[in-house]
Amino acid sequence: MPLRMPPPPSPGPRRLGDYIKVFLKKSGLDTSVKVLGVGKAWEQAVGDPRVVAHTRPGTVRSGILKVVVDAPVILQQLNFRRRELAKKVAELVPTSGVRDLRFVIGSIEGKK
Repeated sequence: MPLRMPPPPSPGPRRLGDYIKVFLKKSGLDTSVKVLGVGKAWEQAVGDPRVVAHTRPGTVRSGILKVVVDAPVILQQLNFRRRELAKKVAELVPTSGVRDLRFVIGSIEGKK
């Protein structure tokens, strides 16, 4: 599928970044790039390393950051702080597009 961009408003060279944005969006990789910055923001937003150790931020889709949590008690605690945490993540990484959080129980084995 060839990349097509609208013609620039004025004739002349186009920025490489414009092509990269189009490519990332069409290939679905833009979500992955956004998530890279969310990990540190998530840790800062939560604040408590003991709680962070039980979580793994995942993908951002339609403005919702999916966070895997390995303990129901931690999930419930995070649900109480959901709006506050979403707001902090959005402030720390405005380009992530995070507007809300969704917590799911799961394994976080791959976490470093």
